[in-house]
Amino acid sequence: MNRFRMAAALMVSGVVLWAGVFPVAGADGWGMAGPVPVLAQTEPPNPWENDPLRLVPFATTSHRVYSLSEDLWEVWVCRVPGWDTQVDVGEAVDFLNSTVGPYFRELSDGRYQPVFRQGGRVESSDEVASGPGLEEGDFAPGCAEAVRLQAAEREGERFPEETGPAGALIVVEFEGYRTGHGTFGNLCPEGYQPGCEPSYPTNGRRVVVGAGAVVAQPPLDSPFWSLVVHEMGHALAWPHSYSGKFSTTRPGALGFYDNPMDIMSNIPLTAPQGTTVYHRYSAGWIDPSSVEIYRGGKETYRLHRGGAAAGLAQMVVIPAQIVDGAEADETHAVGDGHFYVLGVRRLSGLDAGVHKVGVEVYEIDQRRQACESRARSWLPHWPCFAVWTRVSQAVAPSVFGAVDHVISIDEKIRLGETLIQVVSADADSFVVSVDTRDSGRFIDDDGLDHEENIETIASRGITLGCGVRLFCPDRLVTRAEMSAFLVRSLGSGSPAAQGALGAEPPWDGLTLSGDRVFADVSPQDWFAPFVEQLAGRGITVGYGDGSFRPDRSVTRGEMAVLLVRTFGIPTAEPTGMFDDVSPDAFYAGAVEALYASGITMGCQAASAEADAETLLFFCPSDEVSRAEMASFLARALQPGG
Repeated sequence: MNRFRMAAALMVSGVVLWAGVFPVAGADGWGMAGPVPVLAQTEPPNPWENDPLRLVPFATTSHRVYSLSEDLWEVWVCRVPGWDTQVDVGEAVDFLNSTVGPYFRELSDGRYQPVFRQGGRVESSDEVASGPGLEEGDFAPGCAEAVRLQAAEREGERFPEETGPAGALIVVEFEGYRTGHGTFGNLCPEGYQPGCEPSYPTNGRRVVVGAGAVVAQPPLDSPFWSLVVHEMGHALAWPHSYSGKFSTTRPGALGFYDNPMDIMSNIPLTAPQGTTVYHRYSAGWIDPSSVEIYRGGKETYRLHRGGAAAGLAQMVVIPAQIVDGAEADETHAVGDGHFYVLGVRRLSGLDAGVHKVGVEVYEIDQRRQACESRARSWLPHWPCFAVWTRVSQAVAPSVFGAVDHVISIDEKIRLGETLIQVVSADADSFVVSVDTRDSGRFIDDDGLDHEENIETIASRGITLGCGVRLFCPDRLVTRAEMSAFLVRSLGSGSPAAQGALGAEPPWDGLTLSGDRVFADVSPQDWFAPFVEQLAGRGITVGYGDGSFRPDRSVTRGEMAVLLVRTFGIPTAEPTGMFDDVSPDAFYAGAVEALYASGITMGCQAASAEADAETLLFFCPSDEVSRAEMASFLARALQPGG
């Protein structure tokens, strides 16, 4: 990667005076050293401004600095006293390019390209001990300093146009295979400053591992390269995912490694597994268009692992305030940086060896209290970010290594007021329902056949109900209400009223003589803006006498015509497939189009005789209830509907 191009991407002019920080993963967590930055402006910037979904603070200056292009690493081997282990630098480079490189290319769908090249050899007087446990800390500072000095000499000899490495991978020649650490290096989340040059050694970005990560060390028969992947995850600003329920490194320490589903937690001795859907999103490997934000009610999602596709999502976000029984904020649904994410894991590719397939649920906490011990010296508006973001299993494991946060078909997880359940699956995806019963929806639709569809249109803002937590499902739909339903279904929200129904062409609300188009629709009527939009779009023309008749109930035949026009459903010459719909009826083509689209299956006619099973009825003259209208709209809004 061209380091000057990367530096330009980091730059935010004159925001922070900052000398750099040096975060390192240690056995007891993460630390940020360095001076407290001083703001050079009155209004602090918004930490989430570079992520359209507000899920990743300082997205372009922390998580995505190195993750969206080639990432060049120099490999160094460090000799320490007391060990006879031998590592060939060239062979280590070849091994890393054949294992770690392909791993990340697959995990990122080709967006991230780590490349390894030879750095050299150094020596250190570090006393390095080997132990049986997994120790994550700065265990060879002398090696890191020796590499830094040699890299600095090379940096001074390079031409300005030459590309420098983005990090140093240091292999310490000793027999330990489970010891390592990784650091993102200097972080300047609010702008580019001296010390934040994104190439090594200025950036301080490094990974240090024992020799067993690149050459086989007893008792293993092959290199423990999963450790390299884990530490490089930290170098991409990924935190551990862990429940905090167990201790694995020393008495009293948090158990960082109790999640076998995530390479950033439990590191397998064999080939590494994948990582959480949030880590992949934070790195920029999942497009925001593949993310759904849950806003309450009952919703169904089809989750998959691959790229963007119509009707599919890679990640579902559930704001914590909904789980806690509150309403989601309309402007910023994830609120203060506390939310849950749903993603899919399948027995394929990198996840061929995962403990369980299904939908995994994680809690993401970026509130200051989640990293308070680290945040005390930060600017007041900084949330937890990068390696300090708290990622944990939404359901704590019952025993160490359990995967209670992963659910398969017919399994469910309840988070506060919200129920998450996997309802079906196919070879590529899982269908999951999310239902918050006490989220301010309706109490008079419980148990109805139309309940799910009522909740669906409510969650999309298509209906506001008929009172406090009431929908009035049995009440007939009026033409005025139908206008509001249809306009909101188009994503137009609630339009502002126009004076005298005036609007810009193609329809200004007036006839050529200056009279209102619909004599019975006043500009002061609550439904006037909705009627105006429908008329302007050519969806309704009213009646021959110039009236709209807003209080009149809608029949099923009329409704069919309105739905076809609103959603652009193609029609054909009527065939007379419904026994109670004449091919000459004005609604015949629309009725058959709804049937072909799966939006209606007809009705059970009250007058049908014994041979009703051989007949197909639509009941075009029957009036439509609000509950029935909800089902028609919900089906029409489904992909392919």
